[in-house]
Parts: sequence; structure tokens; C-alpha cells
Amino acid sequence: MLVSVLAIDDAAYGENPAEPHADIVRDELLLAGGTEIRRLRGRVLAVFQRPTRSIQCAMAIGERLKPSANGVRAAIHVGECEARGEDFSGIAIEVTSRLLDHARPGEIIASRTVRDLIVGSGFCFEEQGEMKASGLPGALQFFSVSGAPAGS
Repeated sequence: MLVSVLAIDDAAYGENPAEPHADIVRDELLLAGGTEIRRLRGRVLAVFQRPTRSIQCAMAIGERLKPSANGVRAAIHVGECEARGEDFSGIAIEVTSRLLDHARPGEIIASRTVRDLIVGSGFCFEEQGEMKASGLPGALQFFSVSGAPAGS
């Protein structure tokens, strides 16, 4: 199944699903049509049907948590995943998790795959670097994301 994967990390966001940050993340995922698939050590992974929705969700979470956090980091990639009930696995999940390690506080980064899929959406992309990941042929470019799509 082809999905857009969003990984979010907030140093102030913990494991406790009753924390206010958890409510904000859950609310924004719901509003954007995302499904949370994993939560571990302050990181949340979610899947979406459209990459623009995952970017909008990351931006909304970042805005809502800005006053109380050190800066939410987010990464987005699109790829094939295996879904077994509510459990998702595959290279797209792993790549997105690895991409998140390259994001700075307050930054949303996306793979070249995402950038190429949403050309004309109104989002702005600035090249940040590249990374290697097992299972990928060659290096994967990644970009910081800013702006809002037309009509938002």
C-alpha cells in the first residue's frame, strides 16, 4: 500500500498519552486524516493517503506546540508499506524514521520523492542534504519544507 509517512519528534512530548502534547498530536492527526501507527520515546509515526496532508499536519502540530516546546521536528516520505491490521512496516517507515534524525528543531523535512509528487502545491522546498538508507538505491535527497498550499 502506498502511503505518506510522517514522523514527529518533540523533546517535550513524552510517552504518556494523557499529556497535553499527546492530545494536540492526536487532534491534528484526526483533522488531517492521518492514522497514528507508532509512538516511542517522544516520536510519533503516522500514515496519510496524501503527502500534502502530512505536511499540513506537521505544520499545524508545530504551530500548536511552538509556545511550549523546544521545537517540533518532522520528516515526511512516501513509499510502499505493508499493513497488517493497524501495524505498518516497510522501507518507507524506516526511511522516514531515519530522515527525522536530520531535521533540526522547528524544521519539517521531506524526501525528494515527496517534493516531486507535490510539484505545484504551493509548498516551498530548500535542499538540505542527502542520506543513505539500506534498501534504497543510492542516496536520498531531502529538503526543508515551508509555505502553505494555494487555497489553504
